[in-house]
Amino acid sequence: MKRLILPALAILALASCGKGPATPDTPGCLAGTVLDTLNGLPLSGAKVVAGSTDSTATDAEGRFLLSLTQGRYTVQVSKDGYYGVAANVPVLSRDTIRVTIHTRLRAWLPGTAMDPGEERHNFASVLRGGLLYAIGGRQTSGASFTHLSTSVSFSPASGSWGSGTVASLSPGREQASCVAVGDTLFIFGGLSGSSVLASVEKHFASWIPAATPMPAGARGMAAFAVGDSIFVFGGFTGGDTATSLVRVYKPSADTAGGTPWKTASPMPAPLGGMSCASIGGTIYFFGGGNHGIASPQVFSYNPAGDAWTSRANMPAERAYAACAAVGNDIYVFGGLAGTTVCNSTYRYNPAANTWTVMEPMPLARYGAGAVAHNNRIHVFGGFDGTNSLGVNEIYNPAADVK
Repeated sequence: MKRLILPALAILALASCGKGPATPDTPGCLAGTVLDTLNGLPLSGAKVVAGSTDSTATDAEGRFLLSLTQGRYTVQVSKDGYYGVAANVPVLSRDTIRVTIHTRLRAWLPGTAMDPGEERHNFASVLRGGLLYAIGGRQTSGASFTHLSTSVSFSPASGSWGSGTVASLSPGREQASCVAVGDTLFIFGGLSGSSVLASVEKHFASWIPAATPMPAGARGMAAFAVGDSIFVFGGFTGGDTATSLVRVYKPSADTAGGTPWKTASPMPAPLGGMSCASIGGTIYFFGGGNHGIASPQVFSYNPAGDAWTSRANMPAERAYAACAAVGNDIYVFGGLAGTTVCNSTYRYNPAANTWTVMEPMPLARYGAGAVAHNNRIHVFGGFDGTNSLGVNEIYNPAADVK
């Protein structure tokens, strides 16, 4: 059963505020403490406002004190990163009313957005050298769109964009897959205009075509580096038709006359536009679609044993969702269900094979990217159904208690 922790107000005691006769104009006192709901610790520096003009801030022990004329006040408490709290409190002349106010961390906070003009979705994302690169993608504004050749980079440590770039692609494309093997980037396939690409390119100072392309063009694949090989899973081969093929590329074998491609066990279902993450050497695949129909299916793949396992379905079908792992859980954000752009957040625990519905994203979108850093997840970019986005929203799993 879902358990909600809501801000709560408890009036603990009434005590004498002073001596002598009281009139409506004689001040009373509002004394209180602000606590964090999740850990019970006091919150310092929280702003406390009573009515429209009287305000103060909590001290190191989370305490505050206001002198107020007799009446009933709306007391509001706010602090960066926390939910705001409002409560109705009576104050009597020469009396002290004591309150304890609870609030909790927000599960979602705004992060630094991409620079204007860099908005995109359906890009290839890859982590290298502490930077997350969003490469290519689609930039849509209303009825017009562009397949991008540029990239932007994000530093999870500093929370800033543009601290490093890779060379432009030619041609621009969306729904490509990119992985890093050491310091070398490899990008596979994608959609450019109406063409589904079979290209393989590697990046040093620029993108260089590999000797051997993919056996067939594909977009919306998933790719993972495992040892000295790269696994390329599924994808759309033409129109909305997906494949279940798993192809394995070995860069060291990609020489003139070499045979760098082989196949592994196919996926249990043909899918493209899946989201995926890895925990403990096992790769997990969430949703995706085929023939325009999104799927709720979940599969895991063990590269060492070349074995697939069906897992518990997601709470609802999703394609082009974003996902990232924190600790022993994987979080799946947004996505597309039919023609509906979603803002859902789902938590999957592989050990228990269970799903939990978490606090939704502030903005519904699909085709976004996600990266975990310091137990938080940045979800950036995406498409809201009309325009490509440059938004970056930060999810804190520890604050989203169910």
